Amino acid sequence: MSDTPTRPAPSDALWTIPNAICVARILVSPVLVLMALREERVLLLVAYLALTFSDWLDGKLAILLDQRSSIGPRLDTVADLVMYASLGVGVLMLDGSRLLTEWPWWTAALGSYVLAGIAGLAKFGWWPSYHTGFAKVSWFLILVGASVFLLAPTETLGLAGNSAALWPLRLALAVVTLGNLQSLAITRTLPRRVSDVRTVAEARRIRDGRS
Repeated sequence: MSDTPTRPAPSDALWTIPNAICVARILVSPVLVLMALREERVLLLVAYLALTFSDWLDGKLAILLDQRSSIGPRLDTVADLVMYASLGVGVLMLDGSRLLTEWPWWTAALGSYVLAGIAGLAKFGWWPSYHTGFAKVSWFLILVGASVFLLAPTETLGLAGNSAALWPLRLALAVVTLGNLQSLAITRTLPRRVSDVRTVAEARRIRDGRS
């Protein structure tokens, strides 16, 4: 008998507090684009900080209130996608010239995300919602990288891409890329659709019937 604990089954509940927070994040995230239209860098950053806090909060409440639901991880993934897409559009509107100089970094991150998503759709008919350790680290690094990028003066960053102030964003995008590749490996390993798989090793345990 394996000593690996059995994964608790999530409920079929739809209207839970964590899910409501995810829906709110989906609805509020486009405000980032509005802030960019108004060229309100600080307000955009404050709104993004509030949204990332909600992302942390919904996961904690799901555990503390025992409100894990089957739709929760997918809803959280959609909310994150809308939030980061809104952030990307906002940053592009404010600093498109500077952002374009960083194309190898964000192209790798975006391309690997699409590749991991297509793999999930092809194998399981859904977009992966694994919430890996890489994803948690990426959450923090994107927060730092985007903050530095938005607040650093143009003359500090420049268009040549040689400033040290650009490296937090580059590091964040590199970790995002690694996380997406990890998600791809988890998809290839899993025998069935499963949410919240932290590592490839955990995916192997599920495949082997030990979790």
